[in-house]
Amino acid sequence: MKTLQIKKNAKILFIGDSITDSGRDYNDRHGLTGYNRIACEKLGDVEGFNRGVNGETCLQILGRLRPECEDIRPDAISILGGINDTTVRGTPPRMASEAEFYDTYRRILRTAYEYTDQVMVIEPFLIPKDFGMDGLRNALFERIYAIRRLANEFGAVYLPMDGIFAEHWVEGSAADYTVDCVHLTAMGKQLLADAWLRKVERI
Repeated sequence: MKTLQIKKNAKILFIGDSITDSGRDYNDRHGLTGYNRIACEKLGDVEGFNRGVNGETCLQILGRLRPECEDIRPDAISILGGINDTTVRGTPPRMASEAEFYDTYRRILRTAYEYTDQVMVIEPFLIPKDFGMDGLRNALFERIYAIRRLANEFGAVYLPMDGIFAEHWVEGSAADYTVDCVHLTAMGKQLLADAWLRKVERI
């Protein structure tokens, strides 16, 4: 199993959308909350930086990635995005095509690898609390498939969270892990942090 190699005092950049943001304090340089706070506290001797922003698409994440990397100079980068690319957003409102999404995510990974060879890609996820979500699920799977192919191409550490959450909510209850099918409860944040940590190796 490929793992994220984390050394003592490593600087870890967590970049993504609202799952990563998780209500962070934008005036706090580190801003650790949710799963990234749990993960960094468990590792102990690392410096984590939460750069999640609510509602962002992968194109918006791409636009921020290089400036954040220039500022932080991370030893490792963890990327979680894609759920906001499954609905119509922006002004004028539109949704990126599958090809556009693929190109954007490729550029995200290409940029990340300019700064470090320690890159983790977290699969976006949907935890259905009710029925009638087939359209969103189908759009998400197109994005997940693109991300999987690109993670394979770049040799990134891959965390299949959509599948991991599915395993747990099938055996229990979706409401244990999510408040609205996407944003996480305390139990959901813990499950994501634990899965993230299993992909990490200390060096």
